[in-house]
Amino acid sequence: REPPVGLLLLQGASDLNPRELFASGEQGLWLDPSQMSTLYQDSNGVTPCTAAGDPVGLILDQSRGGLSQIGADLVTNGTFAADSNWTKGANWTIGSGVATKTGGAANNLTQTITSTAAAWYRISLDATRTAGTLTVSLGTSGTTYAITATGSYTFYILAGSGTQTLTLAGDSSFAGTVDNVVVRNVPGNHAYQTTSAARPTLQTSGGLWYLSFDGSDDSLLTNAVDFSGTDEMTVIAGVRKLSDAASAMFLESSANVDTNNGAYAITAPGSAGAEKWKYISRGTSTVDALTTSATYNAPNTVVLSASSDISTDSCVLRLSGTQIDSDTGDQGSGNYGNYQLFIGRRNQASLPYNGHLYQLIVRGKTTPTGKLLEAERFVGKKTGVSF
Repeated sequence: REPPVGLLLLQGASDLNPRELFASGEQGLWLDPSQMSTLYQDSNGVTPCTAAGDPVGLILDQSRGGLSQIGADLVTNGTFAADSNWTKGANWTIGSGVATKTGGAANNLTQTITSTAAAWYRISLDATRTAGTLTVSLGTSGTTYAITATGSYTFYILAGSGTQTLTLAGDSSFAGTVDNVVVRNVPGNHAYQTTSAARPTLQTSGGLWYLSFDGSDDSLLTNAVDFSGTDEMTVIAGVRKLSDAASAMFLESSANVDTNNGAYAITAPGSAGAEKWKYISRGTSTVDALTTSATYNAPNTVVLSASSDISTDSCVLRLSGTQIDSDTGDQGSGNYGNYQLFIGRRNQASLPYNGHLYQLIVRGKTTPTGKLLEAERFVGKKTGVSF
């Protein structure tokens, strides 16, 4: 039984660790730009963010513990102690504790491992290189990393589909060696941007850290986040909107919430500026909760929380601890989908968001009032909003 909301306030309800919201295995994510150790300038997580002004190409989700919950090594014989466990293409040999490739033809060194499609992995290896490029991938059509110099490397890749084969692909001119290959799962739905010009920027003001989206081409995306087991959703975000000049998509599940069943979205603003904040939820039919009040004209900083339940036809928008609107219209049927999340633009192509992101929590479950207030107040501390 929950204590009264007033008692929660007196007890310091902002002491919540958002990871508690995922303690029962709820699907979702928690992005926290104030945790510098989770931010990288590139999408492969090679170069850490260290200061305001750095681009952000990868931010690690903390809902599953991030690096504190990194998995066991999935590679067998990653030190090449024996000529076994690896499939060698022409020009590859294993001996003297290393794998060696000579130039002359493009060929691969591979091993099938127990990784999972659409999950993230941290890979480390040592490489020497005298010519050419060595490209590392996992599965088909995931992200990749290219090695063009001698060194010790640690980087992140998103596993693709199909057979989970770790591939070290040497191009026709690659000549060099590989050693100490380690692959570990990093649980979570991490957000990334492979296009350098489209990365938001890490900034700070008044002791608060945030991602700045330029209202032009900045955006992040995640792997497909599987909410197909639930028809409930909670989104809590610390945000500052800088413009109402045009419709903007702050967060969207799938490429288009208007046409994909089991999707949801937050616009900031919607309808070319008339709808100051709006939450959209769709089972097989679409409903929304919104405000057109001039109180929320840009520039506007709020803790936004949105919740919905497809089967009970609930859709609620709260701003800085106050319920602003609700819609009990028919959302149709079904659960939420297994879609990528897009942050800052629709499908990385349109409706760019101009503003800041201080915190983002997405949870595939509605959240009881007391716990929701705790989470909102936590986000408020990170955003500079008190209520």
